[in-house]
Amino acid sequence: MMSYFKLFFYYKLALLKNIFGSSAPSAFNDSIKTNFRDQSYRYPEKATKDLFICFKVFKTIFLSQLRKTEVKFNRSSSGIALFDGDIRHAQTRFDYVKYLSGDDAKVLIGRSQLLNSPSPLISLFTILLSALWFPFILPLSLFSKNKLRYPLHFLGTIEAFHLLYLLKFHGINKLHFFCIYENDANLLAYSLMKSKIFINKITSEAPLSVWNKCIVADTVSFCFQYQEEEYNLFRSTMHVNAFQHWIPEASVELIPIYLNKRPEIIKNTIGFYSSAMWLREKTGRVDLKIDAVENENKLLSYLLNFINENKKYKLTLFLHPLEKQNIKEAMEYYKGLNPEIEIADASLKNSFQFFNADVVVTLYSTLLFERLFWGFKTLIMPMGLKDFPIKGSFLNTICCIDEKDLKNKLSLAIEQDTNTFFSKNNISACRYSEYEIFKSH
Repeated sequence: MMSYFKLFFYYKLALLKNIFGSSAPSAFNDSIKTNFRDQSYRYPEKATKDLFICFKVFKTIFLSQLRKTEVKFNRSSSGIALFDGDIRHAQTRFDYVKYLSGDDAKVLIGRSQLLNSPSPLISLFTILLSALWFPFILPLSLFSKNKLRYPLHFLGTIEAFHLLYLLKFHGINKLHFFCIYENDANLLAYSLMKSKIFINKITSEAPLSVWNKCIVADTVSFCFQYQEEEYNLFRSTMHVNAFQHWIPEASVELIPIYLNKRPEIIKNTIGFYSSAMWLREKTGRVDLKIDAVENENKLLSYLLNFINENKKYKLTLFLHPLEKQNIKEAMEYYKGLNPEIEIADASLKNSFQFFNADVVVTLYSTLLFERLFWGFKTLIMPMGLKDFPIKGSFLNTICCIDEKDLKNKLSLAIEQDTNTFFSKNNISACRYSEYEIFKSH
């Protein structure tokens, strides 16, 4: 019971400190800042201006109590759990954590399921608590510039309550924490740590500068070498006892394809990884990059110019998963830009076909980290990305600053063999063969 009291205390104290101002930097106060930031992946940007968003959020909470929480079990009786955005890829997550840490987790809990009813008694308490707090949250929402901020915080409070209940119910004392980009990831971790639950946060491959300049956890597991450079840069807001190097999140399933194997690479091919910025803008999804649609189209035009000037090369575009879900619309969009654009096999994951492009160029994609990890030539043109890569990073050697620089580096990369590309650019350390876990293979 004390654990639940502590959790509610920290979440309500966070609310009050946000309203009246927090004090000096600390793990808790920094958690408050990230919890109440203006952007969120969970709702479209227009929700921040929606006068009715408070009603919609509380309606979601109430209706969710009609559904039962679903979790995914593993064949284990340990006191270890995984926490992810949803439960669809449970076995992949179980395998990943066991491969990297040896932990045989008992259960995976998905954030998408957290609002649902974990038990009739908990649901009854949730309904009563929501009814009690609605008159307080509503005016805060209505009179705030960001109408979503306070309803979202209350929704996070309920999710944290349900998560703590599930962890206690299943006898969990260690949690491997994925989806750390959510606004309340630090406040949630802080509260769980105060309840004696050990938190290991897994970063994914995304640069920490995007959402995670502040991390609260017992340990943090990096999914790419570059993140240690960022960690050191943002050390003052990294409230972590230790860090360790893991591998890209999806790499365990790629081991049979790439470990100590070298599929035949299609020569004279240039790949472009789409980030689907045009579709994100159209659907109102969060867009962190300045002029993202324009920049992505500009990079694509640079590559098309290069292909037109060098007829022996072929350009292949690899669709983003969002585009694959809207394949007809995506095909029409790219054919409208240029009828000669060739689209890679959309039925295959892009990570399963790294060998279908000799050199890939991207504005930004988490795939670039996986591709570098498995030893495939990759160039980055980070237009509109203020903090990526950071000054002095080893990644700067494969970044292009303008069209002329892109053409020069691309021409050189195509002619170089893989080992030469990695050694000349001083990026060999990020290849899988340099990781201790693979040195015995």
